[in-house]
Amino acid sequence: MKLQLINTIEITPSDYANSVYEYPNCNEKESPKEWYKYWKRCLTDKQLEHLEPIRKGSYLVDLTTIRDEELKEILKANFKDVNIEEYEEELYPFNGGIAIKQGDEILLEPQCCGDIEGICNWERIFKYAEKDWRQLWIGHPWVFYREIGDDIELSDYYKKNIEDIPKVKPKLKIPREELKKQLEAIKEYQRQFEKRIVVVLDKIGIEHSKEIAELLVGS
Repeated sequence: MKLQLINTIEITPSDYANSVYEYPNCNEKESPKEWYKYWKRCLTDKQLEHLEPIRKGSYLVDLTTIRDEELKEILKANFKDVNIEEYEEELYPFNGGIAIKQGDEILLEPQCCGDIEGICNWERIFKYAEKDWRQLWIGHPWVFYREIGDDIELSDYYKKNIEDIPKVKPKLKIPREELKKQLEAIKEYQRQFEKRIVVVLDKIGIEHSKEIAELLVGS
């Protein structure tokens, strides 16, 4: 089954809740359904129940599934407690980044501190790929990549540098040209997403809409 790249942003549930709801008393990996219910409950307060995470228990949402009315609420939450006149110091690119799925299974996803600007790290693959493993920053833990014939191989997650790993464990392979094609499509959609942000910001009366949109998507 073909591997599919998807671009995501993180939707933190507590940012959208009208009340303080109790966190599930369990680990997200052990009880993803409980965390999914909590996530949905919080988002429903802002009429964001249409949104779905890329997997139950995750906070990551596929950019292509976000409608304008939902984008409006996401932007409002992002500007909470932000001084717009100092947006350059107070706003950052959306958390998230590129995930890889096969069918309904998520094989790789951005980690802590990963953001939507990280697409530039993926593009470096085509410049630096060789037979030896190199780090691909997707947040921490991160992964490594290398060139295997006409394919790009990606590793499992690691918290160590390459020199401290006795043997890197490969996780998945994707044809180089297919990876390049999908990344180009993702980059184009990210540009369209940036334009949508500008339109929504103008509608809700936020100044510096173009500059803010560029900052939020890491242009």
